[in-house]
Amino acid sequence: MNGTTSLTNGEVEDFYVNYYFPLPATLTSFDAIKQNSKTLLQWSTAGEQNNKGFEIERSTDSRNWGSIGFVSSKATGGSSSTQLSYSFVDNTPASGRNFYRLKQTDFDGKYEYSHIRQVSFNNRKINIYPNPAKTFITVTGLSGNETINLCDITGKTLNTIPVADRTTTITLENLVAGMYMLKILIPNEKTITEKVVIVK
Repeated sequence: MNGTTSLTNGEVEDFYVNYYFPLPATLTSFDAIKQNSKTLLQWSTAGEQNNKGFEIERSTDSRNWGSIGFVSSKATGGSSSTQLSYSFVDNTPASGRNFYRLKQTDFDGKYEYSHIRQVSFNNRKINIYPNPAKTFITVTGLSGNETINLCDITGKTLNTIPVADRTTTITLENLVAGMYMLKILIPNEKTITEKVVIVK
């Protein structure tokens, strides 16, 4: 804060003081990069003031967040006027969409959030057997919240199966021999499509 005034007698009606609160860290970049099955987070600051460090937070729906790590400030005493670079690796990202943000925290406990970055992974290992099949197929590797559409070769949906378990069995007895498509609709992820051959 800065300001000056003086008086010898009388009453002060209005007294204005100029003040400012410097940002704890000036973030110049923040990126989330997909590297095989991991996420590399990189960010840099142009200056830091009383900065304790950065909490790395992750979400799968951009609403509910959890901490997955903390990176301390590289600045001596938490303050710096030069550019500093940071990185963090998420070794176990969730299947589907991963949202990332930084929670910059100063030594006084105050904090502010960065912009959000997103990376998507498809770590599902869906297995369908037997294939070719006669009377039924079993689908494994599910989470229990998917919807499966059994379609003919033209894409027409013949049967819709809501999934409530990690494994589900689909009856094929009423279908003729031929090629079919199994579309597995996973919330917040891309649809997985697999070919199924029915023999009689």
